[in-house]
Amino acid sequence: SEGGNGKVQWYAMAQACYEEAKNAGSAEADAALSALEQRKAQMLAKSPNGQGELFAFYRAGVTAGQAGEYEKAYAIFYDDVFFFGDTKGIADIAGLYLKGKGVAQDVEKAIALYEYVAKVLKSGNGYSALAKVYEAPDGTYPPAAHSTDTALEYYRLSFEGEDLRSADFKGPR
Repeated sequence: SEGGNGKVQWYAMAQACYEEAKNAGSAEADAALSALEQRKAQMLAKSPNGQGELFAFYRAGVTAGQAGEYEKAYAIFYDDVFFFGDTKGIADIAGLYLKGKGVAQDVEKAIALYEYVAKVLKSGNGYSALAKVYEAPDGTYPPAAHSTDTALEYYRLSFEGEDLRSADFKGPR
């Protein structure tokens, strides 16, 4: 929830709980929602072009994942995407689903998220992530089966895709 108190800080979950309480008639929930929206507005105001506080928040998720704190990492990436409206955390969420870290493993969901990163957000990193899924030996990420041809095509797209964002680093990752 929002404040932590020994639990993972999760703004989007706090917002959902406050909204449910508000709908049940809680005046305190209305005030809490207002404070949460103010916090969000302040953080976004201090984050031009997704940098500043928002980027530091996202990096806290990366650090949590590196430390093996996968549930905390998931909550931060989820908030990055669904509370703050940023897109950096989508591929990170996909990676947690792919390996079942902090969430139940769901390879199909991971692939769908990587495809979104590649095709909608036009990021070569999404294509590279897809390539790695199909490059892995059979049984690594069921139901995705090993396919060198599919992996090579995704690696090629990560480098040569004409629709990649100009700011995206091109080249197999």
